[in-house]
Formats: sequence, C-alpha cells, structure tokens
Amino acid sequence: MMNSKEAVDKCTTAIGMINDVWQKTYGQTMLVDQSVTDAMQACHVSNSFGQSKWPSSSLDIKFESKDFYNIQINKAKHHEFLQTTWDYADKCKDSVAKQYLRILATEWGPDEKGVPMWFEDVVVYTIDTPRGKVFGNLPSEYGESRLREGIQEFVDWQGYDQDTSSGMETVLMALKVINYSAITYFAPTKINKWDQKEYKAAKKKYKVKEAKSLYRVVYLPKKIREYEDNRKTKKVGSLKNGRVGHLRTLHSDYFVNKQGEDILIPPIPDSKGNYPKIIYKVKKPKDLAA
Repeated sequence: MMNSKEAVDKCTTAIGMINDVWQKTYGQTMLVDQSVTDAMQACHVSNSFGQSKWPSSSLDIKFESKDFYNIQINKAKHHEFLQTTWDYADKCKDSVAKQYLRILATEWGPDEKGVPMWFEDVVVYTIDTPRGKVFGNLPSEYGESRLREGIQEFVDWQGYDQDTSSGMETVLMALKVINYSAITYFAPTKINKWDQKEYKAAKKKYKVKEAKSLYRVVYLPKKIREYEDNRKTKKVGSLKNGRVGHLRTLHSDYFVNKQGEDILIPPIPDSKGNYPKIIYKVKKPKDLAA
C-alpha cells in the first residue's frame, strides 16, 4: 500500500507533467520588466485568479527582477487538465505518467461532502527556484488575502524559509501581472519574430530558450498620467510618504456603464522617488504568546 508521502510525491510529479503539457499546448511567454514588478509590489489587487481575465490559459512568466522566480502558471477545469495530459501520455505510451495521473485524479475527486470537483477551475504552477522546480496547485478563488495567509504559514518562528516565501510571493506577483496585463490600455506588446534584433535581445535578457510567442509587459508612467487625464481622474499632488496603488475590477452596481472594467490606480512614489512598501506583520499565535 502506498504511504501518504509517496502519494503526495506522485501527485506533485503529475502536476509538473500537467504544467509541461499545458504550456506546450497553449503556452504564451510573458516577459515582465523590472519597472512593472517595482510598481506592482506597491499595489493591492482585488481580483482572484478565477475573476481575472487571462490573456492565455497557460502563461510562462519570466521576471527581469531577481526578487521573483520564473513561473509557469495555468488555469483550467480539473478534468481538462487531466484529460489533456492523459491524451499526451497515451500518445507517448508513458504508462508511469498515466499511473501518476490516476492518483492525482483520485486526489482531485469529490470533496469531503461528496461534491464533484471535476468542473471547477483550478490553478497549477511550476516555479523555478535555486533548489529546483516547485510544483503546486490552488483553487481559482484564491486572491491576495488568501495568498498572504499562505506566505505567513511558511514563516517559522525559529527562522525563515526564504525559498518557500519567495515562491508564494512569485505566485502573488503572477496574479498582479495577470490583472495588470488585462487592462486594455496596458496590454502586453508582442515581440515579432521577424524583428530578429529585438527578438534575440529579449530571449537573451530573460534567458528564454524556446517560445511559441513572446509578449513584453512594461510600465508606462507617462502613459498612465495621460490615461488618467483622459478619464478626468482627480490629480494628486506630491505625497511625502507616497501612496499604495490598486488593481481593481469594478463590480459594484454603482458603476452602471463600467461594470467589469479593469482599472489601475497607480502607486505614487514618496519624496525620495521610492514606491511605498506593502508590509504584512505576522503575529505570533496566541497559544505561543505565553
């Protein structure tokens, strides 16, 4: 009989296979400039993965910033992930992969109440860390607050697991980038293969070996100011301590003609030109406070 660790290892391996197959089938590579992550670190995001408008169901996100790992992240229904990967394994005559997928199918089966989860959306990802690849999956309803809880769970009162925490920060940044790139005005720019100079420079800068398509995500402060002026947004003067930004989708009935519209309220740098930091204080559990 298989022990729990063996089952977890095989499920994790199966998720890695799903990521690879989904990326080969639907993949779009997004190159994210340092300026984007600098600004997004000072922004809150209101949407969950499921509410976000993905440019593709499979994204290979590569960051210029060294604060984040590269991540392959995909969204689909449980049965779509399993069926597509099963068909690929069947085509390759990979019986081991099919065995692992069967185990994952059991794990992804009905919940404790017997409610089938096959048609629910799930997010699966692969993160490249210095220690190797990290695989994971999470419900599509996860947003910033739940991801922050996950990051806090990995804070050890006797130390700090930097790799794990940075991995969760990378997942959160991926959520922010997906929402940022969904705003039409700031949509990613495709790097055309016929422009060999730009194409090769981008691949070298972001260490891309193979890609079906390359899209670059950039932050344009001047364009953002023009965008705000066009929308008659109230101008904000200089702020000594800056201001945290927000990525939002308008859901309220108040926005009659703008429901579902994505907007960015950009962060404002402080008097020294630095973006404010979003700090989450992890409190010591009450049972350990004594």
